Amino acid sequence: MELMIDRSVLAAENDKRAAALETDYNALGEKLARGGVSIDDVTAKVAAYGVAVPSWGVGTGGTRFARFPGPGEPRHIFDKLEDCAVIQQLTRATPNVSLHVPGTRSMTFPNCASAEKRSDLALTR
Repeated sequence: MELMIDRSVLAAENDKRAAALETDYNALGEKLARGGVSIDDVTAKVAAYGVAVPSWGVGTGGTRFARFPGPGEPRHIFDKLEDCAVIQQLTRATPNVSLHVPGTRSMTFPNCASAEKRSDLALTR
């Protein structure tokens, strides 16, 4: 997978917050345990959870009649896939992209499969 953000940058940022995260996680675990809920069970369910980012969600917007692009906005579906890959890299909770391409009944883009492999995302149509 091609990463848009270097792993060392993410690791450094995560390290800055690790102690506070551990404190908060332990406090939450204690609170849940008082209610008879295992934090390990909750953690496993959350880790298995994933959502699909809609491809229209990574632009500044528009309507079915016109687009209103801003600086740095994705120009085409492949830019959108790159943006969705960054969201997945940061959250690890968005392994799927729901493609929304106006005027297209079926996805027949030959390069989508290649982009899908490069981005480590699954495309839903």
